[in-house]
Amino acid sequence: MTKVDYEVVIVGGGPVGATLACGLANRGGRVAVIESADNTTPLPPGYDSRAYALALGSRLLLEATGGWPADATTTPINRIDIAQQHFPGHAVLDSAVEQVPALGYVVIAHDLGAALYDRLAASDVELVRPASITTLAHGRGACRLTLETGTGNREVTARVVVAADGARSTTREQAGLAAHTIDYG
Repeated sequence: MTKVDYEVVIVGGGPVGATLACGLANRGGRVAVIESADNTTPLPPGYDSRAYALALGSRLLLEATGGWPADATTTPINRIDIAQQHFPGHAVLDSAVEQVPALGYVVIAHDLGAALYDRLAASDVELVRPASITTLAHGRGACRLTLETGTGNREVTARVVVAADGARSTTREQAGLAAHTIDYG
């Protein structure tokens, strides 16, 4: 069996990568998050003042991983009206009719990031920041990554590498995985 440094390396500390890391935290295997943003701020730059509209299922997942912000910082979505201009028809979704506490929630990205990173700080997940992948090679039973960090290069091995570094993922490209995209204009 190949000796590895980590069971899972997650490349990207945005909402997707951080949520996965929170879900894997304290479960027995070594997990690392590789984040390219430097350490000058507590959160990477994507956790700003924009608002996310998240479905109820997303809240349940984030609560289960310990990464849900305090309710005082979220706004429930209780009703959704669906219509298209210049076309007949109209639909309404209502949390009371569906018998759920809310259909979804509006969350400020900074508040979500703070909750996720607080959870990561209290876990056994290693946050490697700033760092980026310069090479990725996959072999039998493990992947070998070369990380460029603020203090030089570092080589690590992992059983699984997760590309959570965005729509234009360099990790996905280095792994030789294709992406199918649709331009909606």
